Amino acid sequence: MSVTDSGADPIEEFRQRYVEKGRDHPDRDVEAVRGTAEAHARYLRLFRTWLQERDKGLYDDMSVREIRQFRYWLKDEHDYSDGTVRNITGSVSQFFQVQRPDEPNPVEAWSEESEAGVWSYTTEKEHEEREQVFYLEKDQVEDLIEHAPDPTFRSKLILRLLVSTGIRRSELVTLRCDDVYPEERRINIYEKKTNDYRPVGFRSEKLARDLRMWLDHRRQREYGAEDSEYLFPPGNAGAEKAHLSAATVGATVRKAADAAGIQESYTTDANGRVRHKVTPHTLRATFAVHAAKAGVSAPIVQEALGHHDLSITSIYTDLASGDAADVIRTDGPSF
Repeated sequence: MSVTDSGADPIEEFRQRYVEKGRDHPDRDVEAVRGTAEAHARYLRLFRTWLQERDKGLYDDMSVREIRQFRYWLKDEHDYSDGTVRNITGSVSQFFQVQRPDEPNPVEAWSEESEAGVWSYTTEKEHEEREQVFYLEKDQVEDLIEHAPDPTFRSKLILRLLVSTGIRRSELVTLRCDDVYPEERRINIYEKKTNDYRPVGFRSEKLARDLRMWLDHRRQREYGAEDSEYLFPPGNAGAEKAHLSAATVGATVRKAADAAGIQESYTTDANGRVRHKVTPHTLRATFAVHAAKAGVSAPIVQEALGHHDLSITSIYTDLASGDAADVIRTDGPSF
């Protein structure tokens, strides 16, 4: 959690200041101001999650390019509508206005460039600014799982579940035991936006076997998980949440990729941090690309990934288009 010099959570500090500023305007409804402040805080926690995945905090330097990439992440990874993306970006702007008033506001700078036509969402140049998408070949996936770090069984299960279903890291850590059906080779992913479940099937018998073992005895024996309803309990009694953290999942993938010798850096950001190719999102892309290579239609891949816009799914399935001839040769009709 990011904190200020005083040790306070900056998002909570922002929420309180926002409410206090609202009280200075007697014509504004206090309850409405509180509700708006809560919405801003909720969106800012999402922004902080994105920053933490990139080893950054709310008080680090922020560029216009990073605001663009955050917006792409909201659309590509979380499938938020354009309106919701605007609202979330607006909350980030409010944070800068309230918490960092003497510093340049990157959201305002992004808005000015957008209005000037420099960064229209559909322009080719802006699409080039998307964070690059990578995927693994089958032998690389096998090497990755083989080099899973300690605790080995749990780590292998995490890796196999990510790459065999294409679920998001956030969906994996909040997956409940009651939503896992190894015998049917299916899991149910709860979606807050629709207040409904998205069924996701998988083909891997190894995954079904490991899930059965995990649920039958290893989860309880190794983690004493009677107090957690989640498939992956946190692993330590003092954890803030009842489930494994997203950061632990990221570290599991990173360590396995390093040990397998398949990790590569592809860029260094403005703050000198090295960005790597193999991440949890790489395994999501790997699932999508290999499903497309196997002949699974784009709408079915879209449904499995939980995208509401097929154009987002095409970011992954288009990577398989160059293999169309191979797919037809191996899986096409033969008369």
